[in-house]
Amino acid sequence: MGAAVDPARNRYREFVRRGRARVSWQLSRIREMNSVARVRFPRLPVEERWPTGRSVLVTVPLAGLLVGIAVTIFIRAIVVVSGWGTEPLVVTAGGVGLAVASMGLLTMGLGIFREVVPRSSIVFGHPVRRCSDVDRGAGVRVSQPTRIFPLVSTLLGFIVFGQACWWARSVGGEFPALGYDWSTAALVGSVVLLVALVLVLFAARSRIHVELYPSGVVRRNPLRDLREKDRFVSWDDIAGVDSRTQYVASYLREGPTIVLRLTDSAAPVANRLFDRVGEFGIPAYTARCESNLLLTLFEHLVEEPTARRLLAAEGVQKWFDTHHHFPARPTAPEPAALGR
Repeated sequence: MGAAVDPARNRYREFVRRGRARVSWQLSRIREMNSVARVRFPRLPVEERWPTGRSVLVTVPLAGLLVGIAVTIFIRAIVVVSGWGTEPLVVTAGGVGLAVASMGLLTMGLGIFREVVPRSSIVFGHPVRRCSDVDRGAGVRVSQPTRIFPLVSTLLGFIVFGQACWWARSVGGEFPALGYDWSTAALVGSVVLLVALVLVLFAARSRIHVELYPSGVVRRNPLRDLREKDRFVSWDDIAGVDSRTQYVASYLREGPTIVLRLTDSAAPVANRLFDRVGEFGIPAYTARCESNLLLTLFEHLVEEPTARRLLAAEGVQKWFDTHHHFPARPTAPEPAALGR
């Protein structure tokens, strides 16, 4: 009799132990959520150092041109694909490539239309995400935007189309009524676009990341041909924050750059593109976070050491969101953008 009671008693004790552990875990989660709710992320006055909108006189015509080309190509693709079953398979594949390319061009055109409106007026989701480091603990990572899908789809579509133009001649088809010279040119063009696609994918994997921790700032660059891959700067080594614009490429002649002046004015240059002697450069033009807001946050973190602990707090992502600081920003082009 006693032997039969002992297993039941043990099961009861195990049930009680698990129940207590479950209640204890739930109470700890409630305490954690209450502590997170008590964290207050201050709203900062953001001064516009760099223009946040683009000229309507340039943006609208360019976007309209891309949208018009995309619609024209898509109509042509529909005509080609409509011959499915009567035309060789390679011709249909070329039509599908045209359709994919048109979707990429259309997305790029609509994206250019979006540039007319300041970033602070559009909901992009959180421009940063939380990260952790073994030595520095929890922080936030400001990444580059990865909006390469439209470009990749455009290149891939035209590559398929160029290859189809060439192979269609080997099966005796005309696509679309191209002679030998045009088919050869389409083949060469597809090879060039293939090389461009590889470079685009390589560049996408070589994005620069800026990480902010309560102890300092890390700039990570995955390119291995630099003299210093990652560079860490402690907040105590930063004397002040400045800003400048620098030439990046023909399409971006004035790239916003945040300059962290170091206490060591003779600190060597680690990256010739971003840094200068005694300065640590943060490429704000590559960040998903709005440039003016990112500059304001850096200034606040340098001037207020107690605010740096917020970088490790739950929910810090919203602090880098423009809608946290501009809750009622109108969704309209700024006058400065309209006048340029």
